Amino acid sequence: MNIMTVSQLNKRLADTIDKELTFKGAAVKGELSNYKVHSPSGHAYFSLKDPKCAIKCVMFAGNLKRVRFTPKDGMSVLITGNIKVYERDSCCEIVASSMMPLGEDGAVYAQTEEIKERLLEKGIFAAERKRPIPKIPEKIAVVTSDTGAVRHDIMTTVERRFPLCSIEFYASSVQGDTAASSLCRAIALADKSGADTIIVARGGGSAEDLAPFNTEEVTLAVADCLTPVISAVGHEVDTTLTDYAADVRAATPTAAAELATPDMSVILAKLDDERPRLKRLMERVVERKLTALERLDSSLKLASPVHRLDNAERSIENNAEKLKMLMENRLKFLELRLSNTADKLPGLITDKLSDREKQLSMVYTQLNMLSPFNVLDRGYTLVMREGAAVTSVDELTADDKVTVRFSDGSAEAMIVSKKKL
Repeated sequence: MNIMTVSQLNKRLADTIDKELTFKGAAVKGELSNYKVHSPSGHAYFSLKDPKCAIKCVMFAGNLKRVRFTPKDGMSVLITGNIKVYERDSCCEIVASSMMPLGEDGAVYAQTEEIKERLLEKGIFAAERKRPIPKIPEKIAVVTSDTGAVRHDIMTTVERRFPLCSIEFYASSVQGDTAASSLCRAIALADKSGADTIIVARGGGSAEDLAPFNTEEVTLAVADCLTPVISAVGHEVDTTLTDYAADVRAATPTAAAELATPDMSVILAKLDDERPRLKRLMERVVERKLTALERLDSSLKLASPVHRLDNAERSIENNAEKLKMLMENRLKFLELRLSNTADKLPGLITDKLSDREKQLSMVYTQLNMLSPFNVLDRGYTLVMREGAAVTSVDELTADDKVTVRFSDGSAEAMIVSKKKL
């Protein structure tokens, strides 16, 4: 007989299950029970049961963030994970890595995921579409049911935080077959109301209760609003498609009212803190304005008609005196220049004539040197035919009549014959 201690037995059980491949990535379906998310770790602890048995489960925060629906007690789910036995008390537990809804919840989940993916592709949930919520609103439009705690929570929060802001409620059905169309109408009216912010809100509920807020038409109605929208649907653990489409998502209706309004007490406290600084600023502004008024008074005095006439009269007198002095100086200069010119004029004329005579003599000499008639004085003659000078014997033929030019006259001649040299 192999006798073991309790510790040895539990260790063998743990090692056996840990080595068994069928217990790694096991898929188990059942009903959620005692589902709780612990704070601040964010881990979920729950049981998975069927009519006969139950097993404890844990899903750590990293994997829980990837779950696309809100797990609740009584919901049928399929989880995958590893089976683990703890040696200390031989407790068996599933360490879940994924979770999907089954049955009716699964169908709703699948439909919601399909709509979400389609709207994601269209950019409806894009971050660049998000708009800031006005910090100091004058009016807030609230789309919610006509009854229930949501109206009271929002009204109480707004009146407590910022009573200067008015609230308009747009009643709508928030669950059931007609809720989607009712919500779309109410959202459209709120968007046209001139409100600074719209809050779309309802309390918590099952996945079926929140289904209208996961429809494509309501999601697009929120996304198409010209007014910034805060979505506050369900509890903190619930997330709907309208939350993705809104500019801001609030965990609860009360939180939405807080996001939509400033805290008046904080504003008043800041004003009290800033009062001395504001007083100094006002004193500086008043001082600057008084200085500006004094400057303006001086400018007005300088710009008065009497002052301007006096300045103009003085300016005319000064300019007249300057003009008189300029004219006298100019006349004296011209008289002196004229006197000097008169003394120099005879000599300048004589010199100019002498220069011209010399230039003419030089030109005459140059012309004589270039004249063809000077060549004729040395015994040469110029033969012309029909008024043109003959420069070659080739230009003449027998019986041509020519004119022979001498230095002292000319003679007519006829060519009898010619000879080429």
